[in-house]
Amino acid sequence: MNSQKKTPEQGILKSIEKFKAAWNIHDAAAFAQLFTEDADFTNVFGQQFRGRPAIEAQHVPIFSTMFKASSISILKTGIRFLSETLAAVDVIWNMSGAMNFMGNPWPDRKGLMSLVMQRKGEEWFILVMHNMDLPAVPAPDLKNTVAANGFHAKASL
Repeated sequence: MNSQKKTPEQGILKSIEKFKAAWNIHDAAAFAQLFTEDADFTNVFGQQFRGRPAIEAQHVPIFSTMFKASSISILKTGIRFLSETLAAVDVIWNMSGAMNFMGNPWPDRKGLMSLVMQRKGEEWFILVMHNMDLPAVPAPDLKNTVAANGFHAKASL
């Protein structure tokens, strides 16, 4: 019998997998259980919700309409521990199968979830979540772009 405890990183990654699973079966109750009771949630539209009940209530209608056929995949996860019980977590995601507000197919999207996660016992929960779409075009190489256009950064004291 393997009695090894999972590492904090493994605990966070398990919670992210549960997030993906709840989203992909469109289960608002299971989705909301991944948040702390007093969590703050900001979606990609800038709407803010506080508390697990509000997060669940917000997802019930969208899981049966615009996101009912959606699927997310996790592309990359970055973790920085702030303490033994808090971590800043960045999750790059991809979504397919969503519809816009008019019911038309929405192109596949890529985004970033910026999370503060809190450990309670052996489980990690989302305390704060800010979700955003990432632009379809890659970010410019600012170092070379700025230098090529003759701009020079000056340090100010």
